Amino acid sequence: MSANDLPVGPMPADSAADPWGERRLGVVLMHAFEAYGGPHGFDTHVVARRAGVSERTVRRWVQRGLPKSRRPDIESKVLPPAPLVEQEAKELEYARESVARINVPRSRLNDAWVEKGWIKSHVLAVVWMPALKVCLARIAHNDEKSVKRLRQGGVIIERHMFENRFAAQAAKGELLLAVARWRLVLPEDLIARGRTEAWLENAPRPPLESLAGGRQD
Repeated sequence: MSANDLPVGPMPADSAADPWGERRLGVVLMHAFEAYGGPHGFDTHVVARRAGVSERTVRRWVQRGLPKSRRPDIESKVLPPAPLVEQEAKELEYARESVARINVPRSRLNDAWVEKGWIKSHVLAVVWMPALKVCLARIAHNDEKSVKRLRQGGVIIERHMFENRFAAQAAKGELLLAVARWRLVLPEDLIARGRTEAWLENAPRPPLESLAGGRQD
């Protein structure tokens, strides 16, 4: 798969399909059991040993789907926990409120926002991690050095500039909501930034420029 194969644009009609279908389950199992490597893109032996089944069973899961009885255990390993989702909702609300405050003419802004450059333009990027078969969103100041650091082991497949950091954060929050059913929490120490904000690489997602980014329309 290349970056050009990743879906972006209006959410397709099949976006309600099972995110773990069409052999994507292999990627889920790879991260759930930290089973990296192997001829199938993930180590079926490691998955089998840690799940307490045979390798043949693991291959059957990938081909035919995960049994319903097994799904809760796998979900507990890879889906964002409820406290994290609740915190993200609070951060999204705060980002939107901050954008509204910045947009009020002659409003008194937090001195720390000014000192840290948060009211200046920021870039939101979708970063593809080919080896891990996931994407994630990262934010940086709108300068060459900062944007370069966004990659950190991945490939920037889309980027968009927002008027300030809070607008970029609001857009990021909206993006995570759009790909919510496709998200994964990666194991600790696997990547430097964004392990709790990843999603399956072929998840349908809206273009960054279509996100409100905290605009008050």
